[in-house]
Amino acid sequence: MQTNESNTSFNAPGNSESGSDTPFDKCHEADAVESCTQIQQAASDESPDFDDSDDDFLSLSQPPPKDGLDFEIAGIQSEPDTESNTNRKQSLTGIIREALITVCLAIALFAGMSLALQNSEIVSGSMKPTLENGERILVYKLAYKFGHEPQRGDIIVFTPPAQVRSDNDYIKRIIGMPGEIVEIKNGSVYIHKQDGSTLTLDEPYIDEPPYYYYISPEPIPQNNYFVMGDNRNNSADSHKAWTVPQDNIVGRALCQFWPLSKFGSALNYKLPP
Repeated sequence: MQTNESNTSFNAPGNSESGSDTPFDKCHEADAVESCTQIQQAASDESPDFDDSDDDFLSLSQPPPKDGLDFEIAGIQSEPDTESNTNRKQSLTGIIREALITVCLAIALFAGMSLALQNSEIVSGSMKPTLENGERILVYKLAYKFGHEPQRGDIIVFTPPAQVRSDNDYIKRIIGMPGEIVEIKNGSVYIHKQDGSTLTLDEPYIDEPPYYYYISPEPIPQNNYFVMGDNRNNSADSHKAWTVPQDNIVGRALCQFWPLSKFGSALNYKLPP
């Protein structure tokens, strides 16, 4: 019947009863082969190129030669050691430099203080009650340099004149100025000035009024000063007929630093010019 012929003509590929390939089977196989070829070609295009040689596989899979690695490690380890040694040397150099600077500054400071200041100890009672035996003061040795002149009321340390015959420095208070005549009577000190006026000194710092009489035989020489101790009745000073040349003045008493109870005490007293 026609119906049977139609069913037979549409048998599935490869199921032919005769076992032979039909034109349809051949066409299907060709399409499959072409499709596989295209897939392989696409995969080949997307994958990276590799060289099949053994050397390339070794270069990708094996570590660098041992000698090269050791060299790199040795180089990496040596850099910090070199830098550390350099830092230590620089640090040591810096410490030495700072120490030298400190020593030089200390020497310069000491030299400057020695030029400007003197530590003096009181070894007599001639300046009581202002200064007692055993107390210490700082003497400013530049006080009368650079044009500054001694003033009445200043306490000065000086080398005594030759007629005193002493190897020790003295400390007294300036009372009379060049050109003046000093008179001591009735427990007071009178200054006869060059202009003919007379100044009576008010001296709250003395131990007790002097009980002797004295008057200068002549005006005080230029660049000389009449000095007296605050302990007026127990002091070898200018009322023994000598004066102090300005060149003999070591310096002016700056302040007292011992004992601590009198630290910083002002020693000088401003008297009228």
